[in-house]
Amino acid sequence: MNICIIDDDKIYQFLLKKTIHIIRESISVHSYYNGEEALRDFQKIDSICDIIFLDLNMPKMDGLEFMEAYQQLSKSITVTPKIYVATSSISEKDRLEVASYGMVKGYLVKPITLEMVQEILK
Repeated sequence: MNICIIDDDKIYQFLLKKTIHIIRESISVHSYYNGEEALRDFQKIDSICDIIFLDLNMPKMDGLEFMEAYQQLSKSITVTPKIYVATSSISEKDRLEVASYGMVKGYLVKPITLEMVQEILK
């Protein structure tokens, strides 16, 4: 299993990666600091990950911009990952906007707990 973390917070990336490896050490985790970096890799490889943890607020390309661009790219990708938006935003507007993307499987408010990740990895 491959998981991608797209988030500009290095500490959050580190903690989420540690949490994932506590649950299952064999999972490969790829980290990106914005949507633009992730898309560059996704364009090179048919599908780099099974699950994406995506932040909404990032420099260069935020989570919503990433999902817009990814929808175009996903037409040529054979395996579509499950996307979980992981954000500190509790805004109902953000929740509704994220819900409009069919590829999003969940909206997680940070901090992400071990139990949340276990449920996703089931």
